[in-house]
Amino acid sequence: ECGRRASSRARTRARAGRQGQGEEGTAAMGDKALVNKSESDKLTLASLRRNDNTIEEIIDTAKHVSLYEFQLGLNEWKRRDVEGSLFVVKRSALPRFQFIILNRLSPKNHLEDILDSTDLEKQAPYIMYKTSQQELLGLWFYEDKECEKIFHLLTKISLANKVSASSLDDDGNGSGRKKQGAAQNGNGSRKMMADLAQAHSHQLKKEKRSAAANEIDDLLGMLGGGEAAPATTAKATGGGGGGGDRPKERGKAQAAAAASSGGVAITKAQLKAALQRVVRKDEFVEMLYNEIKNGA
Repeated sequence: ECGRRASSRARTRARAGRQGQGEEGTAAMGDKALVNKSESDKLTLASLRRNDNTIEEIIDTAKHVSLYEFQLGLNEWKRRDVEGSLFVVKRSALPRFQFIILNRLSPKNHLEDILDSTDLEKQAPYIMYKTSQQELLGLWFYEDKECEKIFHLLTKISLANKVSASSLDDDGNGSGRKKQGAAQNGNGSRKMMADLAQAHSHQLKKEKRSAAANEIDDLLGMLGGGEAAPATTAKATGGGGGGGDRPKERGKAQAAAAASSGGVAITKAQLKAALQRVVRKDEFVEMLYNEIKNGA
């Protein structure tokens, strides 16, 4: 009986020890994650300060944004070659607040001052704003929640700047004029937001079509064994039926040349997998439809 009790107490102590180790391990993992994030923030701040040593701290961030510009002459939105992580920073010099986009498409980053005159409008996942140079720009955010938090932060900073500059009239007329102007411009702003969303949608479709065309090039390159054939064949000129047979004859000749010259060998399974990947893409179906329609 004494032996059983001692054995039971030993098992209880062992379980308690394992539980304590598990809790310590979980706490250690949490501390490690915090340390890693803190180190990452320090590295990012150091990188930003290499370009501007007046930056004191990073207030908030968004993981990925793209920048669009409204072109007044064409009355349309066009994407700029600017995309990457966005950082809202506080500086020791004027202007005190800015946001910076660390550009993945160019060595030149995008920087904007956040002033009392900064006009902001939001329709997630977009923020539209006018710069001090009277440019109308739009930000697309990968995540809606980041769009919301950055918009509220920028609005808060802009309002704080307005108060500190005492921009409102003592009799309140300034506020009334702003409300009236906002009401008059409401419909125009909504339309511009819709146009911005449409421009971003067209950009995404363009990128998908380009990716689909590259996959088709790769597939035709595998079949030909040499240079990749163009993603879409040119429309036949002339009324004869022989022009339509030339791509077939050229494909057969390339395949025969690859076979005779020891070109890249592919298996039926690889060919089937490549065809399945291409055919599943809506962009491929659209390209094939247009090719057949134009060649008819």
